[in-house]
Amino acid sequence: MTTHEYSTYKFLNLHLCFDEMRPVYIGEREISKKDKAVLHDLGKQIAEISSLPIQQKRKEQWKRMNQLLTGKHMVNIDEVCWHEMDVNDELRLLTSDPFCQRIEAQLRQTLYQWNHMQADMIIEPVLYSPLAISNTGVGLFKEADILQTDIRNDIVSHHYKIQIKDEPDIEKLKTPEITHDESSRCDRSYGKMGAFITRRKMGQCRIDNR
Repeated sequence: MTTHEYSTYKFLNLHLCFDEMRPVYIGEREISKKDKAVLHDLGKQIAEISSLPIQQKRKEQWKRMNQLLTGKHMVNIDEVCWHEMDVNDELRLLTSDPFCQRIEAQLRQTLYQWNHMQADMIIEPVLYSPLAISNTGVGLFKEADILQTDIRNDIVSHHYKIQIKDEPDIEKLKTPEITHDESSRCDRSYGKMGAFITRRKMGQCRIDNR
């Protein structure tokens, strides 16, 4: 059950086929007219779906369930094997810039799920712009043997190596330093949907510590 007031389908929570959800920032480069047009069209589709009456109805239903009131048991589909879903080119990316591709993938996955397996998902005309957050880590970094059966699938099997074997190893643990780069232009492309989608800044759900 979600901890939110209702279960909204936030783009940030989508499971993307990228390198461990590694953040991609826009920097100072310009975005092509083609990429802008693609994002603009997808944003318009999202906005149209978000205006449907069913969205408000489902919000109320999610609220009732999360308040433990009687009503419909709501269903949310998560952990979709996206690398197996693109059978009709519905998920094929048309943008060329890596930053725009990240946004495009999120939007296309949202539209795909709405068209084919929406369950009780809610779509809002909002795109969340992650802050440029970095983390020095706790002193230990992932050491693992990986077994991968499909190179398109970013979910793999891990055999983690033990790094704290005895009491002295505890000294390896450090207090992380978390910083926010306010000068990063990581949100420029989030404005390419025009008046269709609202951009909201929010922190990362997973902090990169590499």
